[in-house]
Amino acid sequence: MNSKGTDGREPSEPGGDRDASGTDPALGRAPDLDSGPPPPWLILGCGNPDRRDDGLGPWVADYLARKLGGHPGIRFLTPRQLVPELAMDLAEAGTVMFIDATVEPLPEGYRWDALAVETVTISPYAHLFRAGYILGLTASVYGQRPSAYMISIQGEDFSHGVGLSTPARIRARRAAETIRRFLSAAIGGGTWAPNPIS
Repeated sequence: MNSKGTDGREPSEPGGDRDASGTDPALGRAPDLDSGPPPPWLILGCGNPDRRDDGLGPWVADYLARKLGGHPGIRFLTPRQLVPELAMDLAEAGTVMFIDATVEPLPEGYRWDALAVETVTISPYAHLFRAGYILGLTASVYGQRPSAYMISIQGEDFSHGVGLSTPARIRARRAAETIRRFLSAAIGGGTWAPNPIS
């Protein structure tokens, strides 16, 4: 989970709640893609599935793997927490997506943000690392700076147990379908704008 901070209705399509311009507000900082062969993608579904909605990241990564698995340009990992060793995986990617749960209330239920490298000193005994730290480590150790994005999904129940809460599952499906559409356009060499069309 990246920060500790329903309607119960299953949406018919991801990105269905758009503003007057037709843009999904949750995708305000999603990337635009140019045509041409895409670089390798690394999808990191972060979180602990044994803590209910903390498993949102792995749930979405598993969903995407079922839909898009087998494509040579996409790799999926589901770490329970971010650790320095992931820098090696990031160094081999052109673009990285971190998918994680948050307790922060999000108007759209999920949010897509660009990530920047964080160059800070980290204790070798630290147990919690932010995504920006891992990007900084990737740059300093391997000289690589993949593009990176954080998809945060609002959770409700982080108690011990297996399975997502109903509100979190609805948000996870919406986020996962938006990401799937984005990746489908990316690996197909097409273009994508942050207002996915049915």
